[in-house]
Formats: sequence, C-alpha cells, structure tokens
Amino acid sequence: MSPRVLDLLRSMDLFADLPDEELAKIARLLKEHKIAENEVIFAQDDTGDGLYIILQGRVRIASTDHFGRERVLAFYGPGEFFGDMAVLTGGLRSATASASTNLRVLHLRKDDFDMLVSTNVGMMRGMLRVMVERQTAMNTRLTQEVGATTGDVRGQVTVVFSPRGGAGQTILTTNLAVALAELTPDRVAILDLDLLFGHVSMLLDLVPRTALAAISPAAIRGLDRDNLAHYMTKHAESSLRMMCGTLRPEESELVTGEHVRAIVEVLRRQFVHVVIDAGSRFNEPTLAALEIADQVIVVSTPEASAVHATRESQRVLRDLLSVPAERIRFVQNQPSPYGKLSRSELAAVVGSEQVVEVPFGGEEVTKAGLSGFPVVMGHSANPTSRAIIGLARELEQTGRELLALAR
Repeated sequence: MSPRVLDLLRSMDLFADLPDEELAKIARLLKEHKIAENEVIFAQDDTGDGLYIILQGRVRIASTDHFGRERVLAFYGPGEFFGDMAVLTGGLRSATASASTNLRVLHLRKDDFDMLVSTNVGMMRGMLRVMVERQTAMNTRLTQEVGATTGDVRGQVTVVFSPRGGAGQTILTTNLAVALAELTPDRVAILDLDLLFGHVSMLLDLVPRTALAAISPAAIRGLDRDNLAHYMTKHAESSLRMMCGTLRPEESELVTGEHVRAIVEVLRRQFVHVVIDAGSRFNEPTLAALEIADQVIVVSTPEASAVHATRESQRVLRDLLSVPAERIRFVQNQPSPYGKLSRSELAAVVGSEQVVEVPFGGEEVTKAGLSGFPVVMGHSANPTSRAIIGLARELEQTGRELLALAR
C-alpha cells in the first residue's frame, strides 16, 4: 500500500489512536475501487458488506421513506468514511450511497473490520468518537427539520455583493451555496437577485419554472413550505434549493424591495442558510437584501480600481445602510492568473482582517461553470474550491451560533 494511503489513515479520527505498525496492517487489508459518477455504491436495505474510505471524489448519502420521498442525509469527501453503521451493528444498510463525482475508495470487508475492532481498543475508541459526532450532527439536523416544518427556523442570510461586474461573484456565490448545502443537506436556499442577467440557474444547469417577479409580496408572506416549493428548483446533486428573481430582463422592474423583504422572511423560517447573489448595483432590491443580511460578503479583485470600488461599497454599507462592521466580510477573488494586490493590501485599505483570499483555480473553474457542475463538487481539491469550502465552514459555524441564540 502506498505511503499516501498511510498518510490518509493517520489523518482520520477513526485511526487517530493507532501506531504506524497497526496502520500498516489495516492498509494491507484495504482494496481500492474506482466508481463512476452517479453509480450506486450500495442501496438502502442491502447487507452491510464493508466500510468505505474515500481517496478521491465525493459521496452522497440519502434515504427513501415508504412514500418514496428522498431525504439527503450527508455528503462525504476525501479522508472521510461511510458504511460504518451497518457494518458495526450487523444490520441492513439504512441509506443509499452514490458517487456524486468519479470516485476512488478503499473498501474494508466486514470480516476484517470485525477482527480489527475486536482486537484493537484504539480503533473502537475512534469509531465511537466519530459515531457520537455524527449522531450529534444528526440530532441537530432533525431539530432543524422540525423547525422548518413549523416555520420556526431563524436561518442565516448571507448576501454576496460586488461593486464591479466580472469579479466572479456569481460563480463564488453559487459554489458557496453548494458547499453549505453539502454541510447542511436540504437546509440551504439560494436567491438570484441579479435581475437583468442572473446566471445562477445556468451554473447549476437548472431550468426554473417561475420567479420572484411572478408573485406579490402579500402572497409571498402567505406561503407555507409546500407552496414555497413550487417557486423553487432543486439541485438534486447537492440538495440546494434555488429561486430566481426574474426569468427575463424586462421583468426586473417588477421586483421591489418589499418582494425581497417578504421572500427573505419566508426563506429564513424554512432554511438554515439563505444565500443571495445581489448583483452589482445598489438598486432597491439589493439595498433591501443588504439591510436585513446577517452577513455581507463584498467581492473584490486584485486591481486598484476594484479595491477603490470596494472601499466605496464599504462606505455605503457603513455610513448609509448602518451595517455593523462585524457583519461585513471581504473576498479577494482572483478569477484570472493576473493581479497585483494581495489579501493583506486589501485588508489594509478596508481596515478589516475579515478578508478571505480565493486564489485562481485554473481552467477547472471555467469548465465547471460551462458544464453546470459546481467546481466545489467536481474538484474539491482545486485552490478555488478549498477557499470557498473553508468560507462555507466559517459561515456554518456562525449560522449554528445564530440559530442557538434565536432559540
């Protein structure tokens, strides 16, 4: 077995207490498999034949109830494992695992797993630790679902704004929402408020049925979860829900600030995270979104003119809209390999340390946008993906804190 596999095992919580000689024994028992995108690895109610460790790619875990309704439970990536519950209990699989991307996994047979657990206290401790963490996460998820059903969630609203077009704002916003959806399945919504030429649906390869412009603010406030679903489109690969502001540019004048306040009020009662692509203009709908946001992310690029526009945006947010400084984050996005200003230089200009750098990700980012498959899903090791996933994890933590305070 390669040194890379040993390094992977060392990094996993499951094997954290084991010495290298024990890891080498485990590595010899593992068999590598390559699995194509969308292929089912095991199905719900299958016999648990082993545990899987992900080398490369992403796995989607979902269950189906007796009405045939699917419920996304989790997404796992490199260095994580799945299929442990049925192997540990000896029962049937409680969910279906499928490949979200082309996948390379290591398979540990049940017989070998049983032998390792029975003779190794450290591995059992690691297994129990991870199972407790996953059960805690599941309990949180169930609480969120009950709250969503009763309209009792107080979700975090994150507005992404760029004062200049061409900053990669929509790509960043869409991938940020997908990354959040993978951390919190079925509990994330994205609203496209770029009312003239919104591209969120294109980047997700979705065809929306209708848009915010087609319903009045009064009708929006009367929507329950089932009726709201009619206006939203589901991105099946990530469980993200999307709503467009308009279907055509000429509808842009129909969307008002009152539309935005009404839909955000409804969405934040049903979803843990609401991510808004606010476009690049301080129009009435954008101003309404910025005023009610829990987090505002201002996207800049590493050119002097972009930094000047970012500083002016900061002034508008602070002096005219009274957005507290602690709610404003800045992203130094590099959509091309060229750019002269560093993250620290932007931080000095805006006087804030809340600056995240998103490095240039090469042609993978462009190809992902053209194919309608988010780069954070297909290329999670890409530099752009890693930065966006890191930002999503920070927002998930602040969202949990906000939810706890609301309760």
